[in-house]
Amino acid sequence: MNEFRTQTLQLLFRNEIDFLCNSLDFLILKAYLIKHNIVPRSKMKSIEHFKVKFQQIESLVKCLIEERPQKIFPFMEILKNESLGYKFVYDYLIAKFGAASIPGVQTISKTIPGSQRRVFELSFRHFLKRLLHRNDLGAFEQRRQEVISAWKQCTFAQKSLLADRYCMVLDAEVERRLVKVDRTLVDSDIFTEILKCAPFTANPNLHIMLYLARYSYALFVGGKSYEEVLSYIDQARTHIADIEPCRETGIVLYILFNMKSVSYEKHPTEKVKMELLDIVQQAIDHFSNEDEVISEDFRRILLIKKAMLYLGLGIFGQNNTNLIISDEDIANARCCLRKVREQKMWERMETRWEMFYYLCKVKYLQLTDADNKHIETQISLTKKARSCSIQGEYREERQNIDAMLEYLLEVQQTILKNVHVASVK
Repeated sequence: MNEFRTQTLQLLFRNEIDFLCNSLDFLILKAYLIKHNIVPRSKMKSIEHFKVKFQQIESLVKCLIEERPQKIFPFMEILKNESLGYKFVYDYLIAKFGAASIPGVQTISKTIPGSQRRVFELSFRHFLKRLLHRNDLGAFEQRRQEVISAWKQCTFAQKSLLADRYCMVLDAEVERRLVKVDRTLVDSDIFTEILKCAPFTANPNLHIMLYLARYSYALFVGGKSYEEVLSYIDQARTHIADIEPCRETGIVLYILFNMKSVSYEKHPTEKVKMELLDIVQQAIDHFSNEDEVISEDFRRILLIKKAMLYLGLGIFGQNNTNLIISDEDIANARCCLRKVREQKMWERMETRWEMFYYLCKVKYLQLTDADNKHIETQISLTKKARSCSIQGEYREERQNIDAMLEYLLEVQQTILKNVHVASVK
């Protein structure tokens, strides 16, 4: 929680830098900054180099945001000291920032993500997602490096112009490593970098919320405790109430679905299954607030996720034989798969979701073809899924597909042996 408090205070100082510069006096604060080790003495000298009060405070605030974010809260405590005469600054900042800054302060208004700039950046982010799910990593890396290079070269003043794109590139890299089931991701520096960048974006709360959800999933992939995983996704969920439904809130719900699916696979109940179906529908509704292309692409993904849930397939395509699948489940899955196969949806199908679609078709045939009359079709579809897993380099999923293929080939051999025995008789 301390890390979350720190990055939200970064956001606060970034948004209110002009107010701070016009309200504070470095000479009054100097002794307290030294006493509480807010900034190192070497930095104090560089701040004092400026002769104008506004520039001194601007340098101090930039130092806190970029170099010493862990000292922002202690600095706030200094402002709270009434003897300095800056209690009004402290009160103003808390009232201005609301619940996103200090626990216990009520939210004033929702974050509305819609803006022309965000629409443009979101189109770029969705383009990166499709590159990932088609496993076009060459093109993905080229776009990623272009943005990283621009970010490294930009000035402090220019960061607000590039921050949204840079944050989205970082998020896309996190997604890439999660899709590949990178168990070391949780220990990388990329999450810290997201927290550093978020305060400069047009809608910091969106990126903070997404960070919390992604980090939750990274903890899961990294084998951390389920309680720790849930603590972060629960923090992300608290932001949903303060943000208008959009792609990012949909992503949080999508990740929540994956988390709860893992629990459901181990301890299946009808109640949890209904909760999962409700989460999927909520996510579809949230994504529908974006443009038609983004909305329909995510709808296709979530329809496949629904079909997997109905058919007893895990999030990595594993066949969960301990789940009870009703005739109604099978019918609902068939409906989902039919919608996905419509031309408008299918023509934009990515490699990853084509793989899961084929797995769903195989499981559907297994459940509806008790006599294995279509065993060759099942094998053919499983081989298609396997080709997709190889093309996409989905190692975890490929293991489950190989297990499925091995089982089906054994069934086929049994059928052929029985046919041979029957013909001899």
